[in-house]
Amino acid sequence: MEIKFFTKVKKNGRLLILFGLGCIFFFSTVLYSEINYDKKLDKVKNEIEDSKKNIDDIQNKIQQKKRDKTKVEKKEQNIAGEIKSLNGKLSKIEKELIYFKEHLLMTKDKIEMINKELKIVQKERVNHLEILKKELYFIYVERLWDISEYDFWAKGLISSKPIADLIKKYEFLKAITRKRLNTFQEAKKSEQLIEKLKKDLMAEKMLSEKIRKETKQKEIVFLDNKKKKVVLRKKLRNKKAAYEKEIKKLEQSAKALQKLVNILDKQTRFLEGEKEKGLLVIQRKGSLSWPIAGRVVSFFGKRKHSQLDTYVINNGIKIKSGVFKEVNNIAHGKVMFADIFQMYGKMIIIDHGGGFYTIYGHLSKLKVSIGKTVKEGEVVGEVRLGSSLYFEVRKNGKPQNPLNWLRKKN
Repeated sequence: MEIKFFTKVKKNGRLLILFGLGCIFFFSTVLYSEINYDKKLDKVKNEIEDSKKNIDDIQNKIQQKKRDKTKVEKKEQNIAGEIKSLNGKLSKIEKELIYFKEHLLMTKDKIEMINKELKIVQKERVNHLEILKKELYFIYVERLWDISEYDFWAKGLISSKPIADLIKKYEFLKAITRKRLNTFQEAKKSEQLIEKLKKDLMAEKMLSEKIRKETKQKEIVFLDNKKKKVVLRKKLRNKKAAYEKEIKKLEQSAKALQKLVNILDKQTRFLEGEKEKGLLVIQRKGSLSWPIAGRVVSFFGKRKHSQLDTYVINNGIKIKSGVFKEVNNIAHGKVMFADIFQMYGKMIIIDHGGGFYTIYGHLSKLKVSIGKTVKEGEVVGEVRLGSSLYFEVRKNGKPQNPLNWLRKKN
């Protein structure tokens, strides 16, 4: 391409020409920005180093989180064991409560029986007391307490005519005495039994109440403990889930960084390859084959334009074709542009790697398309017989004198 530099303008038509050439300049500047492979390689390698450090940091965090998760899992297992133990104890308490309820029912029945027995005994006691009262009244009325045993026997013997009457009186009095003694003893037994039944009743009530309170209190304590353990296990599970989520995120970050490192490694290899290609092109400086056989009619650098009557700066050369009209690629590369462009008609741009590009303009026919990889010497286009091929070499966006790169002619 050509960037026109002028000192004066004679005709308005020249403005159109210069506008077109300005567009070419803009296109060239954007497409062929300067490439510094060493700086890019250093930058990419630094990014790789930083990414690897970040991966190491993330891996350390992952290991720490896994250790924390393991601790939480152990705590959770311990809590689960404690809850299991509590469940066993609660089950035992539930059985105790069932036994307690059954015991209460039995105690209630027992208390009812004791109450019934107590009522019977109390009734018997009253009866015994009534009998004893009557006996005492009889003794009082008959004034038997005034008769001593001697007098009794003496009076009985005196007053009794037949011995049979005496014996009858003796037996009667003896029976009364025995009956009185039995009644008294029964009344006394009833009193003792009543006291015993009262004590048993009180003891049963106190025991039942004590068992009920202790069992209920134990159940409350164990239920509260179990509730706390369940809440703690839930917290531990939530903490474990949070660790797992964090570990997953960290692992995803590590994978993403690893992918980035892989991409940067590929970029490094690509840049090193491009740099190597550039070095290969540099090594072949002055020995590259010509794109077309012919004569150079316009040289590189500042030249005076015969038609415009002004100075122009040529970024390339023009080669007037002789017998051959096919245009050949000068080195291995990839087609970046193959289309019509401004005043240069059909044009091809080939990337040779390492910042080296070649440009072929004023073509009459295109033989390649964008993206195609072309070998050295491969036909990429044609020019009409007697026409000129515009040819340019660029290194890192800067135009080079093609004659310095092409093979010297004899």
